[in-house]
Amino acid sequence: MKSERRHELKTNSLAKAASDFPAFLQQHGSRFLLTIVLGLLVYILAYRWFSGRSEKVTRAGNDLSTALYALDHLRNPQASSPAGLANWRKEFAGEVEAAVSDLLSITKDPQMQAEALVARGDVNWLLANYPPLPGSATNEALRVDRSTEDLLAAAESAYTKVLHLGKNTDLLATLNARFNLACIAENRRQWDKAREQYQQVLDSSATPAEFKKLAQSRLEALKELQKPVYLAGPAKPATQNALGSAMDLDLSPRSLEPATTRPSAGRPSTRPSASVSAAPTTSATSRSSVTK
Repeated sequence: MKSERRHELKTNSLAKAASDFPAFLQQHGSRFLLTIVLGLLVYILAYRWFSGRSEKVTRAGNDLSTALYALDHLRNPQASSPAGLANWRKEFAGEVEAAVSDLLSITKDPQMQAEALVARGDVNWLLANYPPLPGSATNEALRVDRSTEDLLAAAESAYTKVLHLGKNTDLLATLNARFNLACIAENRRQWDKAREQYQQVLDSSATPAEFKKLAQSRLEALKELQKPVYLAGPAKPATQNALGSAMDLDLSPRSLEPATTRPSAGRPSTRPSASVSAAPTTSATSRSSVTK
């Protein structure tokens, strides 16, 4: 009897709920539907944000690989004529700048930004130190489209920005920036500025011992670089033509390259292994032209 009574009560409750449901929807349906729609919208926005973030990280990584790939080609030009070398230089310099600009526009990651800015500084340093190509005096297409000082200023600006990215900046990128800023200062014969950068490397507790040793050796070298040099007489005859000199000259910016690689999209990673060349490309030339 009791079980039948309970069953009857449940049946009556369900019937009452079913009869009241249309009235409930009429009174609260719009709010209920709005809640569902807002929930779906939040889900969609969150999904798009996370997937977009992942796509940006991938794109930024590809940009960095592209910049390093193109920069390596600038360091190792392959052309058989002045026009070919000029086109090579223009193509890969433009590729570096395009990749760096895109990376900086899509990511705020300080480590990736630091590496990209170092690449931008390196390409401007390289262009500033390219020797004149045969025929460039009369053929504008064979010249770099900016002055040496403009290129050095652009390199200096890029390296300086690395130092302003904050504590999370990659240590190697920071060291790159400081050594390269010192090289630019040496190139301009601004000995105090060069000395300041080397001293910053020495004073940092995070600097590895081998880099402190390099900075100390550069400080010692500054003492010799500052001395006036007497001209020793006419130069020896050149042993190769101007194009050969342009092709064989070490154009590498004074970077501290890590022995690591990043995967690139459709291209092999060509970042060279760790090596340091301390003196700026044009220091010897600058000194040889100074008389007391």
